[in-house]
Amino acid sequence: MKYEVKKSIRSMAKAGLLAGSLTGLAVLSQGTQAATGQVQVDVSFPPLVILYYYDQISVDVNAAQMAVATGLASTDSATVLQGGVDISATLGSISEGSISASASASTEAGASGATTTIAFDIDDVWAVRSLASNNLTATLTGTSGEFTSISSTLAGANVAPGWSLGAGNIGDITFEVDLTAVTNPLSVSDVITIEVTP
Repeated sequence: MKYEVKKSIRSMAKAGLLAGSLTGLAVLSQGTQAATGQVQVDVSFPPLVILYYYDQISVDVNAAQMAVATGLASTDSATVLQGGVDISATLGSISEGSISASASASTEAGASGATTTIAFDIDDVWAVRSLASNNLTATLTGTSGEFTSISSTLAGANVAPGWSLGAGNIGDITFEVDLTAVTNPLSVSDVITIEVTP
């Protein structure tokens, strides 16, 4: 009797093991069937424009350079009137205690060739990095009005887009100063705003 009970228990255990195995196979076969789906992900970037610029620039012009820039001298050395002057040939009136003569510097110095407007061009003052598909537009404006004709070689729609810096996105500043129109003839200044838009 004991033998038959043990045999029955063994048979049931085998049957249960077989049923469990078949269930596992059924689950396994269902898990091997692929399920697919597509997800669209959209990432929006702002129009990225990074402007690098010097916020303070000082230009010191010495006397010799000023003489050349105004046309009063042809080199940056001191200008000496050519030919010398024979005072004896240009004597004017002579009276007791007084001699008058003329050296005619007005014609010797070529003063008629002088200019009062000086143009400045300061290279590599600002640069732009951008993520854009088309050229960007640069606008330069002054505040005080002491500089005129403020511009740049990259003004207008001439700033090339790009992440690396090169000739197309490194700009200069150009402007003119009329020496007869400034408040202080020894110093002029202006605040220049650089605006770059995509």
